[in-house]
Amino acid sequence: MSESIRAVSCGNFSHTSIETEQLVYEAHLKHGVRVIHSTQYNFADIKATVPVLVTDEQYAKVLQFLNNQVGKKYDLIGVLSFVWFFLKPKNGQWYCSELAMVSLMKAIGIHKGCYDQKQSPSSFFLTAQMLKIALNL
Repeated sequence: MSESIRAVSCGNFSHTSIETEQLVYEAHLKHGVRVIHSTQYNFADIKATVPVLVTDEQYAKVLQFLNNQVGKKYDLIGVLSFVWFFLKPKNGQWYCSELAMVSLMKAIGIHKGCYDQKQSPSSFFLTAQMLKIALNL
């Protein structure tokens, strides 16, 4: 599936995750949205990171959001909607870069409706880099 995601998105990335101080949050095909301790996470396949500095208040807001998503299903229909445009992502389900995009927007205080949460891992990476530079995160 990784190769397909990179091919469809014309990018170098096929997955995103959100690393906090000791935890990693991600939407995973087999597990849905999960949180694991960073000591149990396989960092070997990480190609790039975009550290984002946030206030304690922003950090708490993102952690609350992420913890509320743990256990929700993986949005395979949302992933397939990149190829079959007539498909609509499922509300209450997440794919990895969608979860990362919404988390980033919550962290910097941009409200729903002001951005497109439908992001491939590669487009999310570019968006995160641009915001980091523009906002000095």
